[in-house]
Amino acid sequence: MNLVLLGRRGSGKTTVGRLLADQLWRTFVDVDERAAVELAGKVSDEGSLLTETAQLQAQLMNKLSSDSELILAASSAVVPDQAVCEVMKSHTSFVYLQAADDVLASRLAAGGAKEGGLDAGARDEIYLAVADVTLDTNPMDVEAVVRSIIRMAM
Repeated sequence: MNLVLLGRRGSGKTTVGRLLADQLWRTFVDVDERAAVELAGKVSDEGSLLTETAQLQAQLMNKLSSDSELILAASSAVVPDQAVCEVMKSHTSFVYLQAADDVLASRLAAGGAKEGGLDAGARDEIYLAVADVTLDTNPMDVEAVVRSIIRMAM
């Protein structure tokens, strides 16, 4: 079974995904990191970058159809296509790492970043519609989030 971590910037997709992959002996793929490597120097403006990242995320989601045992941190810049996610649900679990606005703002400020793109409400609606499991990460440390995912989604 594959696992896709969904969530807004600062929700912990990459941090949780890496630890989860280590503990489960799985391959971890971060769409944003993969896009940065594959698209470096090829994209000149932010609009093109979002389009290319969306295409890359779609390719990686399709790859999940043939590979098993992958953990994917979906891009927070690109919301996954709901129809594609529904098709994948027979072999993929979607976990929404949900956190309060103030928690996300604090995490992002610590890293010197900010959230952009779709407004928070629109993202939350889509993530909730796609997710098999929604996990409130506000009161949890990374290890507790990983334990909860293993217990709930695997």
